[in-house]
Amino acid sequence: MKTLLFLRMTLFLMLFSLQSFYSQKHRIELQQLFGKEDVTYIDSSAFKEYYRINVRQPINHDNAQGGFFNQQVLLGIQDPKSITILQTSGYAIPKHFNNSNYKTELTTLLNANQVMIEHRYFGSSILDSLSKKFLTYEQASNDDHFIKEKLARLLTGKWVSTGLSKSGDAALAYRFYYPNDVDATVAFGISISTEAEDPRFDTFIKAKRKSEDGKKINHAQIYLLKNKKILLPLFQKAFEFEKQDFTNWDLETLYDYGVLDLEVSFWQYYKSFDDFKLEVNTIFEEESKREGFPLTLKLDTFEDRLVLFVAYSSIGLIDKKMTNHYYQAFSQGGYYGYEETSFLKYLKLKDYPLSVFALQPTLFKGKFRHDEKKWSETKMDKVIFINGDNDPWAVYKIKPAKNLDNLQVMVDNANHTLKLKDLPNEDYKNVILKLNKWLDLTLDVNRSPDESQK
Repeated sequence: MKTLLFLRMTLFLMLFSLQSFYSQKHRIELQQLFGKEDVTYIDSSAFKEYYRINVRQPINHDNAQGGFFNQQVLLGIQDPKSITILQTSGYAIPKHFNNSNYKTELTTLLNANQVMIEHRYFGSSILDSLSKKFLTYEQASNDDHFIKEKLARLLTGKWVSTGLSKSGDAALAYRFYYPNDVDATVAFGISISTEAEDPRFDTFIKAKRKSEDGKKINHAQIYLLKNKKILLPLFQKAFEFEKQDFTNWDLETLYDYGVLDLEVSFWQYYKSFDDFKLEVNTIFEEESKREGFPLTLKLDTFEDRLVLFVAYSSIGLIDKKMTNHYYQAFSQGGYYGYEETSFLKYLKLKDYPLSVFALQPTLFKGKFRHDEKKWSETKMDKVIFINGDNDPWAVYKIKPAKNLDNLQVMVDNANHTLKLKDLPNEDYKNVILKLNKWLDLTLDVNRSPDESQK
């Protein structure tokens, strides 16, 4: 009996060891590429193998003697010979992405390998130096290129870069600096702004104010500003309840920023005013149930409850994790400003530049954007842009050359949350046709009835 039990245990251990070996069969190769201590295997039900990798990157790719930093990369492997999706990030890797079971839409669609790269100066990919001199699109693209070159020794299939918003912006910049690194790019919700505060954004907002939803948002903003003295104490209580340090900020000014930002938030993220109202009321209901929540006023109306949304938006503006984002935007990337003129009699200040949240002076240098724009209109090839016409960022629409092979999709009544699954059938078909052509695939261009209803 003991002998039989011993044999069973031995067999079990052998099978377990064999399974463990095959589930990590590329670990040694990755360790040879990046270093033994910098490759960590993680269990995943979405990929055959999954790893977190710390990549040693030069702070300045033009001078390796300037020091190094560790950049976080997440790698999911299905088959080294398959297509690889390279998801650039404009920030830290989001919490829900930092999950071994997460797949991008393209990864699922193409049954692909997946590489997620955290942007330098964000998340855990922070440089020891406090200087932001090397927080540039070129240096970030150099990071992406370095990682791709290393991983391409293992992942030998075609490569597709992708990203949404600033992550899509990073994907396009990477393509600008290294046009032949990947076989295709799919960018969502991006544009090219050649100014620190692009005036086309104001034009967009003014036009949207004439719509029914725009009038409602504008009315709500004026209500909040008119009743500022009544609502400001609760605004402050929300900061204190969330343990947010606002000692270096004037609370009324932050309140004004939050109110001005309502238009931007609405057009970027909400399909209708009713959807927005539902979320605001939901936030109020959930927050009011939290122990110790400082409900010092009776907030019966939607407009009153909106003060909590404004508070949390303002907390986001002064989040120190976003300081580098504002610095990059106002030194090189370009951004938006507020259209304050219709609110001036209610505002404490005459101007509300978002550059203040960089916490240091910024000087916009437009050469990168101008060069990138010229390239996108004359040389760019095999790039798909997907935008919604309700998205403020769509006003900086990129105009690819007609003689080169690109695709631009603009979806009616859609915004910054647009995904592949949201595309009308004809647009979806056009995207798949391009991917089939560029990647030598035979994907079905027609979605099932169930998929088209998602």
